[in-house]
Amino acid sequence: MWEFLMGLLLGDAVGKSPLGRFVRPFLKLVLLGLVLVGFIYACAVFRAVNERSGSPHVHAHSPR
Repeated sequence: MWEFLMGLLLGDAVGKSPLGRFVRPFLKLVLLGLVLVGFIYACAVFRAVNERSGSPHVHAHSPR
């Protein structure tokens, strides 16, 4: 099973099938898209954490 999964990830298992020349670029595109979406998500989360960890602009109560 691991050999099949590694072959699928590397394109060997799909490359031998008749539709392999269409499936292999599609799998690479999906993998690249997942990496890009993960990077964008990580940037958004780090920005949100950075904004929340800063000092507040308005004080909780005034010194009257």
